[in-house]
Amino acid sequence: SYDAAGRHDMRAGGEFLRRHQIQANCRQCMGAVPANQRGPRPGLPGSLVSTPLPTLFPHAFNADTWNLAAISPLLCTYSIGLGDFDVHMVSQKAGLWAQDDWQITNNLTLNLGLRWDGAFNAFANDIALPPFQEAGRPNEIDNIQPRIGFAWKLGERTVVRGGTGLYYGDALGADQSFATGNAQIVVIQYANDGRPDFAANPTNGQPLPTYDQALRRFCYANGNLPGCLIRDLQEFVGPFEFVNLPRTFQASIGFQRQVGDTMSFEADYVYSKGRDEKDVVENINLSYNAATGANNPSSNRALRPYPDWGVVSMNTHLARSAYHALQTGFQKRFANRWQGSATYTISGLWNADTPPFSGLEPVPFATVPDLGGEWGLSSDDQRHRAVFSGIWEVGRGFQVSALQFFAAGLRLSSSWGSDLRQTGAANSQRLRPDGSIIPRNSLLAPSQNRTDLRVQQRIRLGGRFSIDGIAEVFNMFNVHNYGIGTVESNLLQYLQPISAQTRTAQIGFRLQF
Repeated sequence: SYDAAGRHDMRAGGEFLRRHQIQANCRQCMGAVPANQRGPRPGLPGSLVSTPLPTLFPHAFNADTWNLAAISPLLCTYSIGLGDFDVHMVSQKAGLWAQDDWQITNNLTLNLGLRWDGAFNAFANDIALPPFQEAGRPNEIDNIQPRIGFAWKLGERTVVRGGTGLYYGDALGADQSFATGNAQIVVIQYANDGRPDFAANPTNGQPLPTYDQALRRFCYANGNLPGCLIRDLQEFVGPFEFVNLPRTFQASIGFQRQVGDTMSFEADYVYSKGRDEKDVVENINLSYNAATGANNPSSNRALRPYPDWGVVSMNTHLARSAYHALQTGFQKRFANRWQGSATYTISGLWNADTPPFSGLEPVPFATVPDLGGEWGLSSDDQRHRAVFSGIWEVGRGFQVSALQFFAAGLRLSSSWGSDLRQTGAANSQRLRPDGSIIPRNSLLAPSQNRTDLRVQQRIRLGGRFSIDGIAEVFNMFNVHNYGIGTVESNLLQYLQPISAQTRTAQIGFRLQF
């Protein structure tokens, strides 16, 4: 601390984090059959079979009881993983920071800050998987983050405050785990050859190879010998220019006003702009038609950038977002045996995922919007949110508290439910059979309404001992806050209530001494 044109209180520090994670990564180790090809669904009008689904799949958690042959026409591929599923990941992070709280006058304080972060092996930098991922990729050590804030006191009861700055996030476990596991796990893709029993017998009676046998039998490894195997690849780390730690530019401005001796209210405008956010390109092994802006079918091996590979997904950090909000609140601190608070937020969240890639480069021309890169309201957008809470100290150790939660429905991403574009991916299913495209995040879930209640009784046992009996009820009025079905081709569930919340309760005790 020192004086120079006002009072300065400076702080500086650093940190070093080392993470060693051991992950049991069961990557398709039991096999996967996505039933997302075009065609009528079992058990529905115009279906391939009239048998209801519960008859086809009588025991949901026992696959040996399933009639898989009935869904064979809806399958494009069968994929199964082989290898060592225990994945070891080691990464480090270092940080340095400094902050100066500069009180220029009795009414004005500035907060000046600077932080540096370095990430080492955050993206499995030393793992190679030709031709997609090279070893020796550089670490990210240039993340400089300036920040500034202020507090300006207007009289004795009002303060205006705000700030802005740059913030970097951490790499996620998935940024490293898939890229590391790709070196010790292989996923074999078997294409549907039209056999009626394909779903139940995808290898046509042939035993699965071992991991070492698969490495020798992949088409890219043995020159496309007859019977060679196609390999799928999950979330390898994209080229360095497309993968950086996520960052946000944040800014806020607002005020707080004291009312009486125990109450205050506040309002703040908050803005955040996100860049380099984590995303996954579901299949880079596609070529595209400049005239239509759509992909060529994944089933046509000759048109794939890598004909000897199957579905290849790539981890990128190219998603972006923007958030605007007005956050308001009222607080009454504990006095006269009660306290209360109320908050209300009106906000909007927009984002865009990664535009399509063909091989290791973005598609150089405009593509149809459902294939990626479209800017619009996020599926996490929630326009209104209000929370009311309070505590009442009744007396004789008895206390009552409650919380009331209201919120507008979240936006939902809807789909047709079939891979009509034949991308081989799971998320590009907004194309309808009539050629129209389902608008992005166009559905709204029902609004949310929940009341929680807690009662507590304290009984003194003598001396420094006491015991609290506690009873809590969540969603006391049993309001069915439910989601809705979002797959248009699922006629039984589309727009129908699903996943309803119900009333729950718990009791407990706490001993103090």
